[in-house]
Amino acid sequence: MRWRTPVLLLSTLAVSAAAGCDDVSDSLRNERPGSGDEDPALAALREALTAGPAMTRNLSNREYLNVVSDLIGERLPLDLQKAWTATTQFSGFDAVPWTNLDTKAVRDLSETLEAVLDRAVVSPKVMTCSVDEAARLPYDACAKSIVEPFALRAYGRPLAPAEAEALAKRYAEGVALAQSALTEPNAVFLDGLRAALGAVLLAPQLVTRIEAPPTPDFTGERELDAYELASRLSFMFTASIPDDELWRRAVDGTLVSQPDALVAEVERLIDTRTDVFVQSFMGQWFDFRAYDSTAPGTLEHAMWNESWRVMADVLKEDLPVTAIVQPGFTYLNQELATHYNVVGEFSRELTRVAIDERGGVLQQGSWLSLSASSLKTSPIHRGRLVQDRLLCKVIPPPDSALFEQIQKVSESIPANASVKERLESHRNAGPACAGCHEYMDPLGLGLEGFDMRGRLRDAYADTGRPVETASTLLGKPFSRFGELNTMIAELPDYHRCAAEKLTVYSTRRVVHAASKADADLLAYLTYSADGRPPSLRAMIRRLVTSKAFRSVSHGGAG
Repeated sequence: MRWRTPVLLLSTLAVSAAAGCDDVSDSLRNERPGSGDEDPALAALREALTAGPAMTRNLSNREYLNVVSDLIGERLPLDLQKAWTATTQFSGFDAVPWTNLDTKAVRDLSETLEAVLDRAVVSPKVMTCSVDEAARLPYDACAKSIVEPFALRAYGRPLAPAEAEALAKRYAEGVALAQSALTEPNAVFLDGLRAALGAVLLAPQLVTRIEAPPTPDFTGERELDAYELASRLSFMFTASIPDDELWRRAVDGTLVSQPDALVAEVERLIDTRTDVFVQSFMGQWFDFRAYDSTAPGTLEHAMWNESWRVMADVLKEDLPVTAIVQPGFTYLNQELATHYNVVGEFSRELTRVAIDERGGVLQQGSWLSLSASSLKTSPIHRGRLVQDRLLCKVIPPPDSALFEQIQKVSESIPANASVKERLESHRNAGPACAGCHEYMDPLGLGLEGFDMRGRLRDAYADTGRPVETASTLLGKPFSRFGELNTMIAELPDYHRCAAEKLTVYSTRRVVHAASKADADLLAYLTYSADGRPPSLRAMIRRLVTSKAFRSVSHGGAG
C-alpha cells in the first residue's frame, strides 16, 4: 500500500478562506415580457415586483454530492452522506442557512474526501493530462490545466488571482510532501493534485453559495451577473452546478444581456431536466423523495416512480396547477394496481393510465403511506400536513398551557368514541383549538378513506367500525374524498401556496405573504386572465424571468 499525502484539512480551509470567499407553448409565448401579446394586467403586476434578498446559504448534503458528481463525471452514491449531519428542513424543503462554516459539516465532508479524490484522479473528465517525468511536475506544466478548470466550475465564476495562487501553492505543498517519501513522478504528481483538488472540494467558495455585493459598502438593489443567475437556475432545476450549455451562456454573458436567451434556457431546463427538478422540488414538497433510494421491485419504489412521473407529466404538458391534485391519470404496474385494487391487466412496467381515483398527490401511495404510521392513520396529522404543504397554513406547536388543555380533553373522551367524535371534542375545547381544527379536521377526515398504505377502506381493520369521511370545509359539505379534493383544487389559498412553495424552493428564502412585496409576487405568479389557474410551468417561467429572481437587494435605499 503506497504512502499518501494527507489532505491537510485545516490548512486547506485557511488557504481557501484567505483566497476570497424548442418552441414554447402558446400560453407561455403570450406571457413573454415586452411581447405585443402580453396581458396588460399581467404586465402591470410584473412591473410592481421588487428585488428579493441576496442569497447566502450552505449546500445541502444532496446538493454537495450532486456538485461533486458533476465535477468528476461520476454519479456518487447517496450512501456517502448517511453518516453526515442531516440537512435541516423548512416547510418540507432542504434549508441550510449560513452558519459560518459549521465544523461538524466540515468534518462530514472531510471524512468523505479521500473516497472522492480516489475517483477524481482516475476520472477522464478531470484528468486531462498526465505526468510521466519529473520535468512535468511544475504546476504550469500540467496540473494547472486540471486544477483551475475544476475550481472554475466548482466556484461557478472566474477565479480571483488570490484564489489561483492559493491553489498553485496547495499543489506545490502536496508535491513537496510527497517527494519526501515517493520518487515516481506520476505518484508525486497525483498527491500534489489531490492536495489542490481537496482544497477546492472543501473550499467555502464551493460549500457556501454567496451572492455578495459588488463592494463591501454597497447597498440597494442590483441585477445578478451572468454567473450568479446561472447558479440560481442550475441549483433550482438540477440541485447542482450549471451544465455545459448554461455555463456557456454565463461565460458569454448572453444569459443576462439577451432576454430570449434566459427564456430559452428556462424552457431547455424544464424539458431536459424535468425528472431531476420534479424529484427534487416536488419530492421534497410532497415527501416522496423519502422513497427514492428504495430497492427496485419494491412497492415503495413503485410508489416513488408513480409520484414523480405523474408530476413530471403535469409540468411537461403545461397542465394547470390544479392537476397536481387532480391530474386525471396516474402510472401503474400490476403490483401497484393490485395494491390500489384497480381492476385490469397491467404490465410489470409502470404505464400511464387514465383514472380519476388515483394520481393526484393526495391519492398517491407515497403521500398516504408517509403521512401515516405503520399501525394507524391520524386525521389530525394528515390534516395538519395538508394545511402546511398545500395551503401554506402552518400551525404552531401548542404552548404549555394549551398542551395541558389538550391533554385534559383527550383524557375526557370516552374510549368508545369514534374518530369524528374525538375530533369534535378537540375542536370544541376552546377558541384556540377551534381555529386550528377549522381546516385540519375536515382535511384529515376526508383522507380517512385511505389506510396506512394508501389503500381504500370503508371500515377500520382493528375495530370494524365504519370510516366516517363526511365533513364541511369552509362552509361547504362533502361526503367523500373526491369532493374534498375538488374543493382543495379550487381554493385560491392552494394556488397561492403552490406559488409560495415554488418561490421558497427556487430562492431559498422565507416568503412572507403578509408583506406587500411577497403578496405582489404571489399575485403575479397566480394571475389568470381566463379564470383558469396558471400551469406550474407558467409559474416557473414567470418567477425566473421576474425581477424577484433576477435581482437582489443588499439593504438600504434602492
